[in-house]
Amino acid sequence: MKKIFKISKWIVLVSILSMCIVIVNNNDKKFVSLNEINIDNTENSFIKHHDIIQYLSGFNLDSCNRSNLNLNEIELYLQKHTLIKNAQVYIDFEGKLAMNIEPRKAIVRISNAKSSYYLDKDLTIIPASKKFTPRVVVFSGDVKEEHHKEICDFVKIIELNEFWKSQIVQIFYSTNDIILIPRVGNHKIYLGSLKNINKKLDNLFQFYNQAIPATGWHKYTDIIVKYDDQIVCKKI
Repeated sequence: MKKIFKISKWIVLVSILSMCIVIVNNNDKKFVSLNEINIDNTENSFIKHHDIIQYLSGFNLDSCNRSNLNLNEIELYLQKHTLIKNAQVYIDFEGKLAMNIEPRKAIVRISNAKSSYYLDKDLTIIPASKKFTPRVVVFSGDVKEEHHKEICDFVKIIELNEFWKSQIVQIFYSTNDIILIPRVGNHKIYLGSLKNINKKLDNLFQFYNQAIPATGWHKYTDIIVKYDDQIVCKKI
């Protein structure tokens, strides 16, 4: 029994020693190359692997002298990219260069007469792309940069509610009124402003639950919830 234990102990020691030798050898490699790019939720990302490789072309990462490799510099450069929120660059256990990329995620699309772009939850502008079109609510109309925060705050409220997330597909924004375009029904919803928006949405939800079952979704052209404690409707 003691003999078996001694043999097992030697096997473990040899395995650990072999692993250490491999790690040391990998760490002693003079040249490294980019081996792996991990992008969070890559299917729903504006940026793809080939975009990152092209963006980093100036670093010559196909075969880079390890002594000249500045991982922090590469990370900072990646984070300057409009479509990247965060980046981590490191040398893995095999001595190869790898990176983890957190792309920016759009929560709303802004479309006006001058331009079309997206916003993420940090209010960062993401340019529209022909390669990828995320399914997010669209704000159109007279949208300016000073409106971005209240728009994103409103979208975050919608995102937290599965019903509104499914029902609201487009929003027309102006200084005089904000109009919601629903997925179901031929009506438009007039909010006035985004002030007291939770109360307005709650009133609208109660109207949907109480009135729509009796009249149907196609009875009204306009549903106005801008007034305190009352809903005004216009029939077809």
